[in-house]
Amino acid sequence: MAQEILYRFFGFNESDIDVEKRTVNLSFSSEDPYERSFGLEILSHDNEAVDLSRLNDGAPLLLNHDPDKQIGVIEQARVAADRKGRAMVRFSKSALGEEIFQDVRDGIRRGVSVGYYVNNMIEEEERSWRVTRWTPIEISFATIPADNTVGVGRALETPEVKNTSEEIITMAEEVRAVESPQIDVVAERDKARKEEQDRVREIYAISEKHNERELAQEYVKNGKSPAEFGMAVLEKRGQVAPIETKSGKIGMSDKDVNQFRFVRAINALAQGNLGKYAPYEKEVSDATAQKLGKQAQGFFVPDDVLHRALTVGTPASPSTGAGNMVAQELLSSSFIELIYKRMVVKQAGARTLTGLVGDILIPKMTGGAAVYWVAENTDLTAVSAQTFTQLSMRPKTLGAYSELSRKLLIQESLDVEALVRDDMAMQIALEIDKKSLMGSGAPSNIPTGILSTSGIGAVDCGGVAPDYADLINLWSDVAVENADFGSLAYVFNAKMAGCLMQRYPNGTGGDTPILVGGPQNGTIIGFRTFVTNQIPNTFTSAEASTGGALTAIVFGNFNDLIIGQWSGVDILVDPYTNSAKGTVRVVMLQDMDCEVRHAESFSATQNAATA
Repeated sequence: MAQEILYRFFGFNESDIDVEKRTVNLSFSSEDPYERSFGLEILSHDNEAVDLSRLNDGAPLLLNHDPDKQIGVIEQARVAADRKGRAMVRFSKSALGEEIFQDVRDGIRRGVSVGYYVNNMIEEEERSWRVTRWTPIEISFATIPADNTVGVGRALETPEVKNTSEEIITMAEEVRAVESPQIDVVAERDKARKEEQDRVREIYAISEKHNERELAQEYVKNGKSPAEFGMAVLEKRGQVAPIETKSGKIGMSDKDVNQFRFVRAINALAQGNLGKYAPYEKEVSDATAQKLGKQAQGFFVPDDVLHRALTVGTPASPSTGAGNMVAQELLSSSFIELIYKRMVVKQAGARTLTGLVGDILIPKMTGGAAVYWVAENTDLTAVSAQTFTQLSMRPKTLGAYSELSRKLLIQESLDVEALVRDDMAMQIALEIDKKSLMGSGAPSNIPTGILSTSGIGAVDCGGVAPDYADLINLWSDVAVENADFGSLAYVFNAKMAGCLMQRYPNGTGGDTPILVGGPQNGTIIGFRTFVTNQIPNTFTSAEASTGGALTAIVFGNFNDLIIGQWSGVDILVDPYTNSAKGTVRVVMLQDMDCEVRHAESFSATQNAATA
């Protein structure tokens, strides 16, 4: 049932339409029973029953549930005190959007429909089911009116409220809905179209690897994410607890995001009063804290800001030069993208899970079913079933810090802002990269990296520089486990790159070295190479025949390295530790974890010399 998209249709009248703002207030769901093939379905409207994350993340307003006919966006959705789902929707200025909006204003179109899928339901009595967890995914203006208890213009009849605070919250939600900021509908439509194309592309890419074309079509049709599809593929091979995700976004518009400044907030905390010197950033931090359900130690940076991607503007009047008097947005990369670009393991193919909530479990198969040839008219021999286990990931707090001068922090130029963001992203990226490769897993607050993962392949270089056979053996370790697919690559440090560029397959020199094409775009036996100095030359020198230190080379399918990121970055400001030098220490806290899903996907040597 959870994988089947369902619909309910409702009527409306022409009330609650704001012609100037092009918005309509409507109700899209109620607890009225609805006849299904299995009996009566009742949608619970308890606080925790309705997952509104999709609707409140810029979900589309459609015509007759057709994803190719977007006529607007959903600006805000909530469950009101009368136990109905209510939303404010905004129509686009496209030809189709204008046509439907005019029909709504004229009272011609009187059908509202919601598309949703069921996450959990219980049977209350015979042929009567209560849906205790469900997720609406889009709202449509439809041609089939039905239940007139909900829709546009249905007055909110607030029942008797025993708790005054609940009534105040309800009123506040009404005000927020009315004061929702203006948005660029065309930009939102283009963004939604691109996200939809990326979603479909990723799902079909996964399906090709796992021969799940039919399941992919179902998940594309039902609006599911690539992560949800990936989990469905895995669930077909065994039971697994679902990964719970929660958006760290608080619904900021592009204009709101552009106003947020790391430097201003850091400087305000250095002066001891975030609310006084950076009131906007404090408001954003407080909203993020409420969304995440925890308090910031310094100030929170929401996912809206972390994922922003602002582009360079064009001067308004280049011919006269007047346009150059207008400040231009120069922050061309999001904070998260800055991190990813600096992570070698991410470039090599490591998967990232974002917006995580609580501990998660990832399935892994530990044994396959036995197969037999069966003679005619002979019973099949008892077949052993596949066996599964679960890989757990738990949030581990990563702390990284930078030291900034007080003079730098009093600047609010975009160049300084970009410099500070870039430095913060670099610190986090380097540490994630290092622990993904070399994390010991001890103590328990440190992730377990590839080299410390039990069961990966091992190649003994004997304390000398690796030869061609050693590099082939790394691949062979993975291939004999039938794991030589996916994002295969070699990863090593710069000294090892220099070594392999001077060594040759036959050991005596020639035209083609072991590492072909240079360190950044090189290949070894046809597989990509990535260079990072996160792998040091400080392993052990006890067995190094050259008298120097040893290092490591990792080969494998980096798709099986999974990096989890829990929402939000918490930034602390310490103006005291280095006050004599006039610098401020900025500490960034981010909940992360990493795990290798299949040890068989990797092999490494940890005793290779570089000379």
